[in-house]
Order: sequence, then C-alpha cells, then structure tokens
Amino acid sequence: MVCGAQSIYCVSRPHVIEHLTRRGIPVFCHAGLVPQICTGAGGLRAVGKTRVEADRICQSVADFVDAGAVGVYLHLIPEKLAGAITAAAGLTTVSVGAGRDCDVIWAHADDVLGCNTGHVPRHARSFCNIGAPEASECFRRYSRNVELGLYPGAEHTIKSVLPVWPDQLWPD
Repeated sequence: MVCGAQSIYCVSRPHVIEHLTRRGIPVFCHAGLVPQICTGAGGLRAVGKTRVEADRICQSVADFVDAGAVGVYLHLIPEKLAGAITAAAGLTTVSVGAGRDCDVIWAHADDVLGCNTGHVPRHARSFCNIGAPEASECFRRYSRNVELGLYPGAEHTIKSVLPVWPDQLWPD
C-alpha cells in the first residue's frame, strides 16, 4: 500500500484475509477454480456445476465477505452462479471464465493478443493475430466486445445444470 497499490490479490484462507483487512488492506480473493492450489484428480476444470460444488463456492465467497474482502475473482464457474453471487454478495466480482454477469470481465493478455499456442481455454478469445503491429488495437477490440456484450459469448461460458437463485445462496 505504501508503494501505491489500491488493493491486493490473495489466494488464502478467510482468517488471513481478515488479518489483512483489519489492517486496512483491501483484498481481492479467489473462488471457483483456484489454479494456484488446484490438485488432485479433478485437475484444471470448470467447477460449480453440481450442488455440492456450487454450495462450496458460495460458502467460500460468504466467508470472504465476512472476512472483509472487497472483491472476488470467480474463476471457471457457471455464468448463472456467478451472476447470482454478484447480485447477492455485496462485493466486486471479477469474471475469469465466469460469464458476463460479474462486475468486471477479465482476460489474460496472452489470450487477447493471440499468443496462445496449443490448447486455448474455453473462456479465452483472441482479438488479433500473433505479431499484430499494434497490440493496443487488440485491447481496444477486447474492450469494445466486452462493452457491447459480445464477449464473453455463450461459447466462452460454463453452463449450470442446476437452477440457482440468490436467495438460495445467502438466505436471510
């Protein structure tokens, strides 16, 4: 914060988040697929498509809210679940492959610039070809597509097999 940061990103447990927020540090957390701690047979895959996974994600977000977080990255979860969390949680939500209903649509620069070789994640989209003379034009295309609601499109989002309503996520 002394160096001018407005917030930090922290992949940690709620008690760590609370420790930071009590010291006046605005914290963004991470829910859904958390690549930094993703282990086991499931690997890197969309999460939140089952009731158990959706409940786990909602509990994580609720715990982050209770810990004082200002925002949460929602990574590779169904669009409907991300939208319900955005409507109910009361903090800034960032979609990383979680559809259009979050407060912020986030993408890796490598994806926007078309630098992805090999496997391209479902939620990624290139807005120019590798080696484009003006990288800034790629980001302008990305920004325009987000503003117009063209990105992310249906082909970039995870569909939920469950109906999810905000009152089920955070009952009074």
